[in-house]
Amino acid sequence: MISLAVTASIVLLTAGDGPQATASDKPWMEQVTVTVGPPVVVAQAVETGLVWGVWQFPTISRPEPGKLLVAFNMNEDRPYDNPADLKPPGRYASVDGGMSWQPCDLEPGFTSLYGPVKLCHRRNGDVLYSSAKSGLMVRHAGTGQWHSVPFTVEDAITGVANAGQKHPSLSLYALGQIVELPDDSLLGVRMTRLQGRGSGPRPKWGTYCLRSVDDGRTWKSHAVIAQDDANQPLNGYCEPSVEVMPDGSLLAALRTEGGMEADQKTGVLYLAQSCDGGLTWSTPRAVNPFGVFPQLLRLDNNIVVLAFGRPGVNLLFNVDGRGERWQGLTLLVNEGQRFTHTSGYTSLVATGADRFLIAYDQFDYPDADGEPRKTILVREVVVR
Repeated sequence: MISLAVTASIVLLTAGDGPQATASDKPWMEQVTVTVGPPVVVAQAVETGLVWGVWQFPTISRPEPGKLLVAFNMNEDRPYDNPADLKPPGRYASVDGGMSWQPCDLEPGFTSLYGPVKLCHRRNGDVLYSSAKSGLMVRHAGTGQWHSVPFTVEDAITGVANAGQKHPSLSLYALGQIVELPDDSLLGVRMTRLQGRGSGPRPKWGTYCLRSVDDGRTWKSHAVIAQDDANQPLNGYCEPSVEVMPDGSLLAALRTEGGMEADQKTGVLYLAQSCDGGLTWSTPRAVNPFGVFPQLLRLDNNIVVLAFGRPGVNLLFNVDGRGERWQGLTLLVNEGQRFTHTSGYTSLVATGADRFLIAYDQFDYPDADGEPRKTILVREVVVR
């Protein structure tokens, strides 16, 4: 195990212009100790020379106690005109806490291109998720069975009104999620090309949210989290991740820019905050000079994890309860500016009050003969 003791707060983002607090008057500025376990191979490609997208973009989830699922993309990262041309995701299960993995079938309902998506574990024990293919899926506590929930959407933000099982405004594959708010309502978080935003060859993105007060049967427009304008980077605000913070506020992590061209790889990573249940959001503030596909996870010890990538795979930790100050920068894959070792896309799942598993891909992880192969990996991280 690798233990990293962070003895001082790394202030990457602050609120306000007043004097900065010190460790003596703010207990949340005490040191954070991060312990990183060794990589565990979930699956490894035999082929070489695989194109971008194949054997990449893993997701990890815990659909039920004692079981973990990892799924990853097996298709080239490009639009497909015919869905029948898509290969099913790679999928593996673990019943020993992530120490070993075996191939498995997808759970009923887990039919997203990238496999299991971000699950919403509700306080009443229910689990739910949504995807463009499956619609809204729920597993009620005690039954262990997944079933589809009919729902309607009144989306004034994108101008879409829909009733049915499948709706892109709730498609949560890797680009959104469902969050349970402190009042038991649900927030659906999405990225989309908002009307009238952006111009040029690549339309700009914005992120917004819908809210349901009836367990997901009805969704209505709630608020725009962040939207692009002519002065913002190429891809706008996209790939949102939202978490309920210890102080009850909502924190959104947002990617900007993107693409594989040389000058489009390191868009700034932003954070936005809401203190009224997602109805209004602060102006996005930069937290890191780069970062694709940010992932937020609040542990039971109230430390909040932020994972992001490209270059590399990186972790930061927040202990102030508000998302203002981040500590313990941890690099799991360090590739400088090469962008050739990993997609930088990660997925997180809590496995204890002070620990979690992170799933990621690495393009040159050695096989048994020492040959580099595209590999899906998980590592346990303990933070106290």
